[in-house]
Amino acid sequence: MRRPMKTLLLVLSVSLSLLAVPSLAESWSELTREQQRVLRNYESNWSNLSAEQQARLKTGSERWLSMNPQEKRSAMSRFQRWQNLGPERQQQLKQRMETFRSLSPEQQQRFRQRLERFKRLSPEQRARLRERFQSLTPEQRARALERMQQRSQGSQAQQRRSSGANRP
Repeated sequence: MRRPMKTLLLVLSVSLSLLAVPSLAESWSELTREQQRVLRNYESNWSNLSAEQQARLKTGSERWLSMNPQEKRSAMSRFQRWQNLGPERQQQLKQRMETFRSLSPEQQQRFRQRLERFKRLSPEQRARLRERFQSLTPEQRARALERMQQRSQGSQAQQRRSSGANRP
């Protein structure tokens, strides 16, 4: 199998393991020609896959087919980085993703905004911030995170008041 196709299949397998999927199995012939092309290495074993695996692969093939070349290169790059992580680090990242997905849309948006602010810091500022956070005890970290959340909620309430959202 060519290396890019192997990598694509691995990308699909990993990324799709995080998706919620329906439980109805499909036959290979129910896939579109494009999906069959992307998933061709699974054809001989398709009927042996669980309905969940089939649905995940089908969803992943749809996502892959909708990507432009740059998005595909980016996905391949992310997958290469994922492959180079140890199992413990992969598990840690899966847990963090589950935590993120459990947040409300507003909390997810606040997280994204904070991440963008963090990315805009200089490398030295990011390193100092990481060092400071890592030097905290678990209890101190929990308190710091709680204070950040309270400040965030307070600033949201302030924004609603100033925008007139709380007016009768």
